[in-house]
Amino acid sequence: MNITANTVASKLFVAFVAAAMLVTLATPAKAATATELQAQIDALMAQISALSGSSSASSASCTFTRSLTVGSEGSDVKCLQDALTPTYFNHAGGSTGYFGSVTASAVAAWQSANGVSPAVGYFGPVSQAKFNATASTDDSSDDSSDDSSDDSSDDSDDSSSSDLQGEADLTTFDVADGDDSDDVEEGSEGVEIAQFDVEFNDGDAMVSRLDIALVGTGNTEADPWDVFGDISLEVDGDVLATIDASDKDEYLDEDAGTLRFTGLDLVVSEDEEITISVVADITSSVDSAGSATLADWDLTAESVRYIDADDVTTTDTDTGDLDVDTTDAAEF
Repeated sequence: MNITANTVASKLFVAFVAAAMLVTLATPAKAATATELQAQIDALMAQISALSGSSSASSASCTFTRSLTVGSEGSDVKCLQDALTPTYFNHAGGSTGYFGSVTASAVAAWQSANGVSPAVGYFGPVSQAKFNATASTDDSSDDSSDDSSDDSSDDSDDSSSSDLQGEADLTTFDVADGDDSDDVEEGSEGVEIAQFDVEFNDGDAMVSRLDIALVGTGNTEADPWDVFGDISLEVDGDVLATIDASDKDEYLDEDAGTLRFTGLDLVVSEDEEITISVVADITSSVDSAGSATLADWDLTAESVRYIDADDVTTTDTDTGDLDVDTTDAAEF
């Protein structure tokens, strides 16, 4: 009797929420195009499904070798759609293998439910790593009803390595100027000030932590927290982590200008070179001569922490441009 009553109550609650959300669409719908309205409905249906079901995708085994976005087509898109059905992906035509607005809305709803930011429907490396980790966890829970090792402590920077293979070794870590490093001005937002090229061999790796340092040189006299706002690490437009660099307490070492980005969970496949972009908001001029253009700053990478398939955690401080004494740095 109790189970039946709870089920009926749950369905009534979902129906009520659905009605309430559809009512909120009534007014703006008049000004929306048919495509925009359909996208809103699809997003609402995904949220309704999430309320009545699980917040995770199906544990379908998918292989992703590229980023997926609106316009993408192929078996990998179809596999993603199958995995998101029925909790997030609800399309009258089923899984078509075409990544359209319906799929983007489904991916955005899944990202929001699983803590992937920004939840905009772009299915890149960060989303794929989270998807694989979630699928692996789902498979483990199906195989064992009570395995405490399936739920690792959130206190650690390291995530599960169950979806990795081999004994990873960091072979490349190169620092380069960002695409926007020659045109950085006071008040700029989302400026790429540096790039890190990273590659592993002998196995896959999950990068969990990265330390960088902002060092004023030449005539630069300002402290970094007086110059920079939010600083983010990004891969192909996906944000891995963001630090408020205007907060002096965020620095590991105030004198060295060191910032630590944790919880990156960036999966790098063997022999695949990826580029991590350092993107910053600029809040103040740093040129002591009074120019509005930034000058005389170096950005270096101090250390990177990663884990391989054998759960071996390595903190590397000297591969490539990771050497703290290196003269190689991004300059802007």
